[in-house]
Amino acid sequence: MRNSIFDTQKFIRALGEVQNRKGWSIRHVANRFAKFANISPESAHNDIHRYKSGRAVPESSKKITALAKALDVPVEYLINDEFLEMLSSAKLEKELTSRASLPVCILKKIPVISSSYTDIISNYEQVLEGAKRMEEIPVPIEKRDHRIVAFVVEDNSMYPRLIEGDIVYVNLDLIPEVGDIVVAQIEGLGIVIRILKAKPKNGKGRWVFRSWDDLMYPDIVVEPNKVIAVAPQIFVKHASLSKRLR
Repeated sequence: MRNSIFDTQKFIRALGEVQNRKGWSIRHVANRFAKFANISPESAHNDIHRYKSGRAVPESSKKITALAKALDVPVEYLINDEFLEMLSSAKLEKELTSRASLPVCILKKIPVISSSYTDIISNYEQVLEGAKRMEEIPVPIEKRDHRIVAFVVEDNSMYPRLIEGDIVYVNLDLIPEVGDIVVAQIEGLGIVIRILKAKPKNGKGRWVFRSWDDLMYPDIVVEPNKVIAVAPQIFVKHASLSKRLR
């Protein structure tokens, strides 16, 4: 199993948040986990303790799926920390507290396009028209009115964080910060998915984008007027959970 897709601390926090929100004891979670994973309650109880302490993560797609079912959440809540971060944000918590009947997520149709897309991604109407497909996904309440676009990863420049076939969702209404994974549309280059290393400040400086492996893929350094659009990643749908968990 390749642990690089797990941020251990966020995974631990995710388990605790779901458990506390539902008011379930560890024993209750373990019993549910045992049922869905088809293992003994004792083994399940030991596994849950190891997961919560950070000493282990689910070692197979079967176990991660069983754990998600035991907690009554989608698998993505556990393996995708960007999505978890959105759901547990202070703004969302405040909204949920003030409107207890409000659902955590709504379904929204998101345009999904490849990185070879040639229209302007900041023009949302063009994106809607030019997308190769639409995909209905759950979106946190605070993001329901935002312009969210999905891009299919077509190379391995961000391996192992992203692999070919992953789908990266970005929010065109958020301002990217240094350190964010972003989708950028660059004049003369097209669309790239990279880590934002630097950006212009007060009208000075250049955009700098780096890959996960900056030895194999050199930094992309771009003048401000060459960047057509840049948007931060908000979450990822991995191409193959079973492939990543082997």
